[in-house]
Amino acid sequence: MLATNPSSSATSESTATADQASSSSGVWEAVPSRTPSVSEAEVDTVTEAAEELSLSNADHEERVCKHTIFEVIAESESDFVLYTWSEGQTFDFAVSREVLRITSPVFRELIDRTIEKDAASADGGDDSDQHSDQGSCEYCRGKKNENSLYLQGDDRDALLGLLQIIHCRPNSDLLDASFDLVKRVAVVCEKYQWQEAILPWKKIWIEKYLKHILEPGYEDWLRVAKVFRIEEETTKLIEIMGNECSNLVQSRRSGRNYVSRNGEGICTDLWPQEVLDQILKIRVTKVERLLKGVKGLTDLLYRTWFFRVCKSELCTSLAYGSLQRSIKGKQLSGVLNDYETWRGSVVELRTRITSIEFFTYSIISPDHECRINSLREQFNSYVKESDLSNDIAWNMETII
Repeated sequence: MLATNPSSSATSESTATADQASSSSGVWEAVPSRTPSVSEAEVDTVTEAAEELSLSNADHEERVCKHTIFEVIAESESDFVLYTWSEGQTFDFAVSREVLRITSPVFRELIDRTIEKDAASADGGDDSDQHSDQGSCEYCRGKKNENSLYLQGDDRDALLGLLQIIHCRPNSDLLDASFDLVKRVAVVCEKYQWQEAILPWKKIWIEKYLKHILEPGYEDWLRVAKVFRIEEETTKLIEIMGNECSNLVQSRRSGRNYVSRNGEGICTDLWPQEVLDQILKIRVTKVERLLKGVKGLTDLLYRTWFFRVCKSELCTSLAYGSLQRSIKGKQLSGVLNDYETWRGSVVELRTRITSIEFFTYSIISPDHECRINSLREQFNSYVKESDLSNDIAWNMETII
């Protein structure tokens, strides 16, 4: 048996160890704290590879995130844990595996795959619960087993509210949920197909907000209506949005899409794509018909001699000239001449067009009478038509 503390060998051994540590410290600092998976190893650039290899053990320790536990049911009664990562920490939801399976076909399938994923993870072939560029933290990696499931991208408050409802542990605040929470709940509900499981609560929220959905600020009802299959008033909301929203624009900074309604920017991220397309189609159709009406009026007054609307050349010249000046004053010349695009709403365009004016010789001679005088009222009736779905031909055959 060797001596436990020979001074000479201890000194030599200590010196050798120190030298080795000094010479290899840089090497070990460059080694990642875990072996990267195949997908992680296939980096696109040398810079990304260098950054991955420069992760130190200290960095790894910093990635051990904070965690909060929500007891949807008591932990002693829970046999399953859902966990998600947000804002630098994990959130655990103590739940019942069978409740999830019964209420959600999506969770049923996910849970059935858990054992297979757990086996793959044990072999080093799966790392599905990563929540950062460097991989999952030690806390989350320690939770990977058949009794837990990592969720990605879910709204924490909305998920908690839905879990409380399906476990028959609802918070009373859900009875008076804000519209912001209701729409976020709808998104999570759609993801996990919980519509039938929360049917009584859906009716409570619909009754509270249905009377407000046509008002500004409730545009995201379009998503709620799709998730909860609500047709009442939704068709009317789509028609109103087609009249009141601007063209679609994309933010250069965020890449998100917006429309403007009454001067307020509205993000369309939550709107179903087919509904957004329908709204934009309504807008484009009505804008085109309004502009077609103005172009028709301009052409009509320009060619009054051909249609013999008025025998006075002075009258027709006055009418056409005053119309052109009014159009220019309303800043519509570019749109009507097709070198600009109308980006505002149908309502804004209609308001501007109805303010267009033109005059006839009757302003000089009150006794003057001609058919041009009747055009103003007929044109305004065309422009103010609340439903332009019928393609009203604006031409001399219908006017005279």
